[in-house]
Amino acid sequence: MPACQEAVEHSPTAESAQQERRQKARTTDASEQRPALSRPAFLFPIASFAAAAIGLAVVLAHEAFGTGRFDLLVVASVILGVGVLSFAFGALGQGLLLRSVQQFETRTTARHLELQDMAMRDDLTGLPNRRYFYTRLQGELELARNFRRHLAVLVLDIDGFKRINDRYGHKAGDIVLAHVGKLLPEGVRGSDVPARIGGDEFAVIMPATNKESAFIVAERLQQALQGPLVVNDDGVQVHLRVSLGVSGYPWAGDNVDSIVQRADTQMYAAKTVHKHAPA
Repeated sequence: MPACQEAVEHSPTAESAQQERRQKARTTDASEQRPALSRPAFLFPIASFAAAAIGLAVVLAHEAFGTGRFDLLVVASVILGVGVLSFAFGALGQGLLLRSVQQFETRTTARHLELQDMAMRDDLTGLPNRRYFYTRLQGELELARNFRRHLAVLVLDIDGFKRINDRYGHKAGDIVLAHVGKLLPEGVRGSDVPARIGGDEFAVIMPATNKESAFIVAERLQQALQGPLVVNDDGVQVHLRVSLGVSGYPWAGDNVDSIVQRADTQMYAAKTVHKHAPA
């Protein structure tokens, strides 16, 4: 390409013209894809009838004034009224139809977003579920790589949870899970992402968090979640204890699987240290 032609193509004027053409193309594509809701097909016959009635009324009125036949004037008035009413009802029907369609689209969109949110949340705790956790973790890891910042992941498991279920029933187990699901978000930042990723396994994504800060958070959560908890209407208490593991990027792994596996390894190592399960 000649140098002068290349300079013209990369000049501000040429770039502005190219951007304008691209914008027009996007606008044209969008307008072609947008459904034509403003002119429903059934309204065209109504409009045609209204126009014909009004035209006929004008002709009859002119004839009535020219010949002095006032009976034609009455007929013209009636036809004119019918035409005007038809046009008015047609326009009203069009407005009502458009409003109904817009309301339906709004409700459908809201319901779709609600179903999406439900699909990403755990029913019992209200926390994000495993699917959301891994999707979000992948996104946060990519951000950490791009902006060269730290990322930490914490995994925790409830010690002796199976024993609680077996001894006191699944309702007691649900109380324990709901309790952890309530306290976990309270012990982390608003930018962190707590989630329930398994039966009695929880995790927290902590963006922009280094190794030292992650272990401080883990210790604080262990203290907050440890202690007695009433698990039934008879006032029976269990002693709650959790085991935690911490991992992160770049100090413990460079992909989602390696980071989570490192946290799991630490968490299971902590469980072997805990001699006493919840009573």
